Amino acid sequence: MKISEYENKRIRMTTPSGNVREGTCIYVLKDRFVGVLYDNGVETAWDTENPVKIEIVCSGGTGE
Repeated sequence: MKISEYENKRIRMTTPSGNVREGTCIYVLKDRFVGVLYDNGVETAWDTENPVKIEIVCSGGTGE
């Protein structure tokens, strides 16, 4: 899957240590960084070159 396909979708990120977070992918930068807005309003970016597993939870950013 291309990283650009994550944009505007609800995604789940799993870190190598097993932490799992869900949020809405709000941007993709340089085909490497995935910007995520969590449900609590916190925004962060994940570097996809690090061993983080990213999967689409559903197609809409609203959790539908």
